[in-house]
Amino acid sequence: MKPLYELQQELNRLFIAGSKFAKNDPRLQKHIPILKKLGEKAPVFNKLAQDVEELLQLDAQQSAEKLLSLSTLLYSVLYTQGTTTEEGAAVADQVPNVALADVNTQYSYLQLKPVLQALTQSNSGRLETVKDAYGRGIFKDSRTFGYLSFALADKYSELADYIMEVVIPASGKAMLPFLVADFKLEDKVENVRRLRLLYKLGYAEVDGLIDKIFAESLPNLQAEAIAILSDKKDEKTEDFIITLTGDKNKTVRGAAYKALAKIGTQRSVDKLYELYSNNKQKGNGELLAEAIASVPLATHYQPFLQKVRERFEALLSMDETDEKALTAAFERLPTEWEILKHKDYPETYALLGDILSDKRFDAMAKKRSASHYNIAPCLNEILYTFDKDKVLSFYEQYAINVFNNTWTSPLAINYLYRALESKERFNREKLYEVFAPQFNKAINAQYMIEALAGTTSGTTYRYYGYYGGYYDKKPLAKEELDPRWADLLCNYLAGSRVDNSFNTDALMVLDRIEEDSERVNYLITKALAKSSAYTLERLYRLIIKRKMPNKFEVLYESLAKMPKSNQYYYCTIVEDDNFWKPFPKEYAQKFRELHEKTKLDIFKEIAWQIEK
Repeated sequence: MKPLYELQQELNRLFIAGSKFAKNDPRLQKHIPILKKLGEKAPVFNKLAQDVEELLQLDAQQSAEKLLSLSTLLYSVLYTQGTTTEEGAAVADQVPNVALADVNTQYSYLQLKPVLQALTQSNSGRLETVKDAYGRGIFKDSRTFGYLSFALADKYSELADYIMEVVIPASGKAMLPFLVADFKLEDKVENVRRLRLLYKLGYAEVDGLIDKIFAESLPNLQAEAIAILSDKKDEKTEDFIITLTGDKNKTVRGAAYKALAKIGTQRSVDKLYELYSNNKQKGNGELLAEAIASVPLATHYQPFLQKVRERFEALLSMDETDEKALTAAFERLPTEWEILKHKDYPETYALLGDILSDKRFDAMAKKRSASHYNIAPCLNEILYTFDKDKVLSFYEQYAINVFNNTWTSPLAINYLYRALESKERFNREKLYEVFAPQFNKAINAQYMIEALAGTTSGTTYRYYGYYGGYYDKKPLAKEELDPRWADLLCNYLAGSRVDNSFNTDALMVLDRIEEDSERVNYLITKALAKSSAYTLERLYRLIIKRKMPNKFEVLYESLAKMPKSNQYYYCTIVEDDNFWKPFPKEYAQKFRELHEKTKLDIFKEIAWQIEK
């Protein structure tokens, strides 16, 4: 065994230094006669000697492939703990048959070091390092493969998931030996990830692994195995998965439900319907709803829709005096309705329309505000899985109910954002006529203003889980804004007694509609006196671009009131050369005098900006 371990050390040296140094390497050369001597007893050693000889002759690109191939074979021999093959035994089984044409070891260790550290340590910025390395092709280097498999166990799940979803699939079958070596029959997330990758990369023995998994109590691995088995869609597999719907473990049952939904045969769907209809447990009901919601079930969805309708009608007929039962029924609604996701069919819209237009349900929801909290968000999430144009048509048909019901405000906001995304159907006039009457009524002023301004707490994107989906919120240009918004927003701001970010958003919208308006100038000046340090910069930039007759004096007076403790919030604007260019030069002296009076260095910096 000693000669083999010594050869392994030499190969490890080349992995670090780079395969290009293997050519004519004397330290590697000395192992050939030893391996040939061992080959008299076992043919595998002759194969090792042959591979070493070839490695000594190859150029850099070819040597990378040969180095990894040789190392893998040597690892396989060492793994047997010194047991040599019998005379005449086939050697082919011990030789990797993985194509490694894209693998290389041409990067220096200095180039690899920060990447390897990112895969093994716990410091910040590691995901960015890994993404950058992937973009530069670093992970084509074979020396990273073992580290990639190791990183699947990283506690930072976003990093581990990125490696699983992006990096390792790009490396291909070359990763299989490393994944196999690291895989353990232990119910840990890293092994779940490795199992998923082994299947994705085409590991030939994955069925054998699955058999071993189901022979043990490994619910997380079993759930992943069920997802893999569902791809087969044969009758035997379907039988097996159906039996797992009765498993005592919740994770296994949930995976089995999703697998049946994915298989989608009449038999599988019938089983899901049976379980869903007869279920009495809340937790299990949620698992079933999640599974049924995951796929359209194009030819088998009607029974589920009918079940939702039946339960909705049963709710409407309940005894109003039985508050406990009614509250429980309302709390079940989001779970019961979840199965409508991805069921983008006329019957679904008809059902949702009946729910929205039912006056008795509206009255019941109003009475039980605490328990209907998630009903509208649930409908938004359902509609988010449907065709955008169909949903808009649905909203237009039931707009009266969406705007006037007591529980549908989240739907109204969802309608607004969808309308903003469909400029073909909602020109500026229609947008105003439909939504302006709902300002601060069905739609809170904040959300209406943020929609028009294209802002949400300073970000462009916001997840409206409550309102349904992601929306790319861009500011409406002047030509996209009906001028009538100006009166509405001016009246709102005139009556506002507090400052907030969406008040500033409203001023931004007004600036686009009325660029030189005196009333807008007045509202901006008024806002300065009430604004926090967070919003002042936006107001300053608004003032500097407008045609305000006294804007420099307004800015000077506002800046002069700068609190000593808030200087940090002014740094960005102070450092902006372009902001100070329009200022008359005499203001340099005024700010210098402020510096002498207050001893705040920030005023000296402003003076310097104006002078230059």
